[in-house]
Amino acid sequence: MKKKIIKFLFLACIFSIPAWGEVVERIVAIVGSEVITLYDLDVAMTPYAGEIKKAQNRDEKFKTVRAEVLERLINYLLLKQTIESSKITASSDDVARAIRNIITQNHITIDVLKTELAAKGISYDSYKEEVRKGIQRMKFVNQEIGSRVKISDQDMRDYYNKHMDEFGVHQSAHIAQIVLPFDETTNKEKALALKTKAEEIVRQVRAGESFSSLAKEYSKGPNAEGGGDLGIVNPDNLLPEIALVLKDIKIGQISNPIVSPAGIHIINLIDRARATEMDFERLKDRVYEKMYDQRMMEELNQYLAELRKKTYVEIKDVEK
Repeated sequence: MKKKIIKFLFLACIFSIPAWGEVVERIVAIVGSEVITLYDLDVAMTPYAGEIKKAQNRDEKFKTVRAEVLERLINYLLLKQTIESSKITASSDDVARAIRNIITQNHITIDVLKTELAAKGISYDSYKEEVRKGIQRMKFVNQEIGSRVKISDQDMRDYYNKHMDEFGVHQSAHIAQIVLPFDETTNKEKALALKTKAEEIVRQVRAGESFSSLAKEYSKGPNAEGGGDLGIVNPDNLLPEIALVLKDIKIGQISNPIVSPAGIHIINLIDRARATEMDFERLKDRVYEKMYDQRMMEELNQYLAELRKKTYVEIKDVEK
C-alpha cells in the first residue's frame, strides 16, 4: 500500500523560537548548543492563556501547561538541530509548490496572502523561509522516522474491528442544511453581514428553536421549504468545507457557520450510517492513514527520546 505523506508539520510551525540576539533573558533550558529563554517559553504559552484562566486551580494548571510546553520546545530544538546536520533539503520548487497549495486551499490569491502577511508584520521572504523549513522537517520525519512504521493487513483489520464506530464518520449521513448564498453583488461587507446572521441562527437553534422552522424562514438552499432536509448524502459529494466539518460533529449536533465559495452553510447532522465488517475493504486506506498517524507519533516520540539521551539537555528552575 502506498505510504501517505505524513502531516507532522506541527513541529515545524507551532514552536518557532526567535533569536533575540541583543535581549538578555533568563535561560530556562539548554539544549545542545542552543538555549530556551523565559521569554520564548512565555510566547509559546500564549495560546493556552484562555484555557489556564478558565481552570479551577489556575496555579496548578499553569505549572502543568508550562512543563508540557517546555518539553515541546526542547523536542523542537532536538529535532531542529538534527535536521540541520542532515543532508535533507527543500528546493525553491518545493516551496513554490507548497505556497500554491496554500493559496488554492484557502481560496485566495498570492496578493491577498502577501497583504495578510504584511498586516501581521511578516515579510513574504520570511514566510517563504518558514515554509522551506517546514518542508525540510516534513521530509526528514517521513524519511527518517516514517521508515520505522510497519503496518500489515492483519494489523489494519484488527484495528478496524476494534474501532469500527469511528469509521462510520466516513459513511453516508442524513443531514439538513441552511444556506445563506453569495451572489455576484456579495462583497466583504455583505459576506460579514451574512456570517453574523448565520451565527445568530446557530444561537437560536442551540437555544431550542426548530432547525426546520429556521431553514424554512432563512435558507436559500435545496429543499428550504422542507426544512433544509437533504436526506442521505455521501460526504464525498459535498463541498470540501462541509465534508470536513461533517467528519467532526456528532449526531444531533448543529455546526458553526461554514464559509465556502458558494455561501455560508449551517449543518444539522440528523443521523449517520454505521460501518460494518463488510466495509473494511472500502475503508482500508482510511484505516491505514489513521494507524500510520498514530504509529508515526509513537515512533517520533521514541526517536526524540533517543535524541535526548545523546544530547546535553539541562532544565533550569524557572521558579527562581
